[in-house]
Amino acid sequence: MLPSCQHFMAFIGAEELVKNHGFVTKPHKDSDFIELDPDNIAWNVIRSHFDELLLRHASALGVKVFEGLNVTDIKFSGERPASAIYEAQGTQTSKPREINFRYLVDASGRTGIMSTKYLKNRQFSTSLMNMAFWGYWRGGGKYAPGTNRENAPWFEAFAGKFLLKHK
Repeated sequence: MLPSCQHFMAFIGAEELVKNHGFVTKPHKDSDFIELDPDNIAWNVIRSHFDELLLRHASALGVKVFEGLNVTDIKFSGERPASAIYEAQGTQTSKPREINFRYLVDASGRTGIMSTKYLKNRQFSTSLMNMAFWGYWRGGGKYAPGTNRENAPWFEAFAGKFLLKHK
């Protein structure tokens, strides 16, 4: 997560929560985020832990959280989303139910029910249409301990189509 996300974390009152969670801070390959400001931190977050942390924070602030549900449709009042049709996940016998709301946060991830089914405005950035391989090793230790590059990730970019050949 980039340092610019800290402003949003502060806005929603979660900055200290994220800072204190124990996510590993990371230096950046091309710039030193903390050179001019020691609080300008980037974190290497485990996405599922980060999402859970923010979900629980929202719940603690009074947001009604519903888990284990699959939203299948959104109903509108004019142009405004007003209710959702949902079913329980992982069951064949769940009957569709409806819930009304004042505000809608589409947390459906890359499926993005609002942008794909209703607004039809999903746009993909061609610069992000790539492939990544990630690996973890046991007993590897930290990279460059005690330096400003401690725990820095290593990335290698290749151009062209020579790496993978699909048959």
